[in-house]
Amino acid sequence: MIARAERPMLLIGRGAEGAEGDTLALAESIGAAAAVTMTAKHLFPNGHELFVGGLGAAGSEAASVLMAESDLVIICGATWWPDEYAPPAARVVQIDAVKENIGRGHPVGRGLAGDLKDIMARLTRMAKERPRDAAAQAPWRRRIAEQRAAWSERIRTETSRDVAPMEPARGMKL
Repeated sequence: MIARAERPMLLIGRGAEGAEGDTLALAESIGAAAAVTMTAKHLFPNGHELFVGGLGAAGSEAASVLMAESDLVIICGATWWPDEYAPPAARVVQIDAVKENIGRGHPVGRGLAGDLKDIMARLTRMAKERPRDAAAQAPWRRRIAEQRAAWSERIRTETSRDVAPMEPARGMKL
């Protein structure tokens, strides 16, 4: 499923703690956009070119748009995934330490239960053994970059407007 994906995405939850290096390596190997649950924001470098922010009402527009466009979502240690953000056509692979969490709330194409550090390391090795063609990744990586840029511009605009009443984003910046 991972090898065939053209628009892969990772949804990283706090269950991925301890597997950050392999999670990052997997995202880079397969060119996956990386979204996080709010409790896992610290588990993926926020300045990385594949990071698209949090998912959900308090998350980023980039994460929501790319999630809707993805053809494969790899859920890494996350159980929270609101229905309105579930992509309509994407296949789903869920990785969790707790077997009972697999498929809870959303159907999955494949479930992997066990130690995420071990599973993510194995998936990363497999992805590196079967490298993807950079040209095949290019359109999705461009789309990720476009969405990140649009998200950054929106934040810049919202934090720089001097209007009354003050926008919450500007208040946070000050």
